[in-house]
Amino acid sequence: MLVLTFTISLATSALARDPEPLPEARRVTAGDAHTCAEWWHGATCWGDNNHGQLGNGTQHGLLLAPFAPPMIEPQAVLRLPTTPAGQPFATLDAGPGRTCGIATGQAGTTEGQVWCWGEESALGRSVVDTRAWTAPGVVVKAPSAGDPAATGPGSAPLEAAFSVAVAERQVCALVGSQDGQIGGEVWCWGAPGGPEQLLAHPVPGPDGSTLNGFVTLDGGFGRFCAIDASGEVWCWFDRGTSGPARVPGVADAVAVTVGRDHACAQVRDGTILCWGANDRGQLGDGTTTPADSAVRVVGLDETSPADPGDHDGTTWWRTRHVLGGGGAHTCVLRDEPGATYDREFEMSHAVFCWGANDRGQLGDGSRDDRTGPVRVAGLDPAKGVFDLAAGRSHSCVVTGEPAMVSHPDPTMGGIGSNRSLRCWGANEHGQLGTGDRDDRSHPSTVVMTGDPELASGP
Repeated sequence: MLVLTFTISLATSALARDPEPLPEARRVTAGDAHTCAEWWHGATCWGDNNHGQLGNGTQHGLLLAPFAPPMIEPQAVLRLPTTPAGQPFATLDAGPGRTCGIATGQAGTTEGQVWCWGEESALGRSVVDTRAWTAPGVVVKAPSAGDPAATGPGSAPLEAAFSVAVAERQVCALVGSQDGQIGGEVWCWGAPGGPEQLLAHPVPGPDGSTLNGFVTLDGGFGRFCAIDASGEVWCWFDRGTSGPARVPGVADAVAVTVGRDHACAQVRDGTILCWGANDRGQLGDGTTTPADSAVRVVGLDETSPADPGDHDGTTWWRTRHVLGGGGAHTCVLRDEPGATYDREFEMSHAVFCWGANDRGQLGDGSRDDRTGPVRVAGLDPAKGVFDLAAGRSHSCVVTGEPAMVSHPDPTMGGIGSNRSLRCWGANEHGQLGTGDRDDRSHPSTVVMTGDPELASGP
């Protein structure tokens, strides 16, 4: 089996003698207490590393700020080393204790393969032991019933995946067609169940056939939700106690997100519908009353829905997050009334959040829970917001704010970029990437560093 390791080189310290903004983030994903950013040609993670979920080959300590990425465009100008860790993943999802990504086909991987690292119970490996896996490894399929080697360990990689989602006990991926009119099959791996459940296997639907026809997927905490090609939402627990079930009262959905005990979907007209627990106001309907069926989020009438990018039937946009569900809070990208897109259609103008706010995870400058949406403070609408993620008690966005980073040659000055990453909320494990462990109640810039003293915590 090909093993890909993350290499951290202190040679990049010349790039960041002092903490500098982390530039050119493309996507962001947040787990319980760690965060990962996707680059045009790479990825990096920071925060809690107790299970090896940062993928850097270790299983201890914290990263209070991401190391300078191993590859930042333009590579020819920065002359940074290209490492296997800096190239292979196009899509990442961070969950409790682990991270998974979909390969691009670079650095010895095959496009569409799923790779996971971190807590070992749902890594999809042919051999699973009691230690955590601290570097990415490829997910393999369980042998089929008709396979003569069905009693042996699986060896064929799961391929043709286009979406991956991490929950507490399992990981699931959509495999097959990205066409929005067809969709793909749901494959999952991890506990509970026998050894065959640890490897990737298709999930059966209510009629016993493989669950298919899904175009987008999200997971978190103890369950998954997916949207099928007709816009209906299906959810299921990762404990294996029941199969996928359709969510009543939700139709024509274009985005879905899963929190600890609640979930939300955005439908095509921009309405946000949520269901589940509501003790902290995470359903956004102005109450703290739980809802078994979907209720409408109030207070967003003065804004327009963020366009998920379904233009001319293309589906590449599906890695963009317009909703983020945390432990007991929810966030959404929105646009100003009458907004025009002057740079690219996936730019939004504002972020609204609601629910729990004891750690500042709503980003409005307070620590008060909110039963309806409040606007995240300090984000420039003119610069735009391009992606969103919510962890257990923190939130992050990719913004269009400029960032200036040092050139390795001090005589060359600096190099600018038009993307920055900002996070807020809980920070006890360094998941905000600010170089310290202080909570924030408003968006703060994620910095990069080559200084191991700043990047390494106890």
